[in-house]
Amino acid sequence: MGHFPGAIHRRLHQLSNGHWRWHLAGTVLLVAAAAVARGEQPWYYYLLLIPLYEQIGLVFGIAGIVRCLLRPTRFRLFVMYWFVGNIFIYSWAAEKMPWLMIHMTMPLMILGAIGLSQLWWL
Repeated sequence: MGHFPGAIHRRLHQLSNGHWRWHLAGTVLLVAAAAVARGEQPWYYYLLLIPLYEQIGLVFGIAGIVRCLLRPTRFRLFVMYWFVGNIFIYSWAAEKMPWLMIHMTMPLMILGAIGLSQLWWL
């Protein structure tokens, strides 16, 4: 615990000595790199890719969406918001690569579990 205040003091001292310029340069580089559209795919790229690779998850995910709309709870509405928000944001972003699909399929699988939970209690 004794090293923690010293680390904060040392970090603030580094920033006051001009190291903040490196942080600013890194931020500028990140913003400039975001303008480069890696992958050069259309906006609907993930809408084609998810049904191609996640057929079973998509079927149960749609059942989960229906169940969330019929019996909403805060958690269910959050997971729906998470899924739809990720679809929107990643479709809007410049870089579209297949490995980014995991960010959309994770809430889809949770929605699929919500859809399957109804079958469990039948």
